[in-house]
Amino acid sequence: MSDVKLITSQLIKDLVQKIEHANTIYILVSFSMKTGVNLLAPALKRAAERGADIKFDQRIICASSLINCQ
Repeated sequence: MSDVKLITSQLIKDLVQKIEHANTIYILVSFSMKTGVNLLAPALKRAAERGADIKFDQRIICASSLINCQ
């Protein structure tokens, strides 16, 4: 991980691009919304189909809002 970059807009574009080329993917989030997961799902599915090692760790699961946390 030699490149450090501040991304302030269009994060999904950069994430999908990195997912498309990665052999190993680690995603650690404090919470997620269904809309955000839906944006990443197609790229993660393609990565899984090509055999990428995917690890996803979510500490607080939120479906559609922070009020509805499980």
